[in-house]
Amino acid sequence: MLDGKINTVQDDVGFPFRIDTSDVAYVSSWTRPSNDVMVNKVDEMKVIEMSRNQILRAGYRSDLPNGQPRLCLSYLIAGMFASAFSNNKTAPLIVDLVPGIDREKGSFNEDFCEENGNVSIVPCMPLAKERMKYILYHYSKIFTEGKDVWDGFLNCIRDERHIVKILDDEDINKLDVQYDSMRRRSGSTIMFRAILVQHRVTGKTIVLYNCW
Repeated sequence: MLDGKINTVQDDVGFPFRIDTSDVAYVSSWTRPSNDVMVNKVDEMKVIEMSRNQILRAGYRSDLPNGQPRLCLSYLIAGMFASAFSNNKTAPLIVDLVPGIDREKGSFNEDFCEENGNVSIVPCMPLAKERMKYILYHYSKIFTEGKDVWDGFLNCIRDERHIVKILDDEDINKLDVQYDSMRRRSGSTIMFRAILVQHRVTGKTIVLYNCW
């Protein structure tokens, strides 16, 4: 697929954006290659008519003996996040920054097998950058997951020449008193970061967290 640069891709890379959302975005890294939405043939791709109950569809997997769908752990966490930021009309944007990877689907227990290929953002960077630009333009609260996603947003912000204020621990505590204790409980004080971004075009202020 795509001249061998991408082996596995979501069946509809645009589906997270086909529904009204709140002003909050949750941006994960990549979808597990054996999840139900992942395909490795172009003719298996399709347009999904989205509804609100499908916001977690990228995490569906049918690896139980009876074939009943379940959620992979990363999307269970995304669902808990979404429930905290949902109302009667909208839920947050839940999206993978990298919807296509250079890793073969393999079996359900080979999702993290590096011998099947890598999950680098590089082959999908043009699409990933367009996603980041769109999210920065439309959302004012962005929660990112993982180093690759965080670095991707920092690079996009630099390229787009937005204005950035790096928040130290005291600043973060003023925004969210639970944030510091949460990251200390997880032992992830190095990766838990937050910045304020003033969008160069819209002028709005965006809070960008790295939260997992």
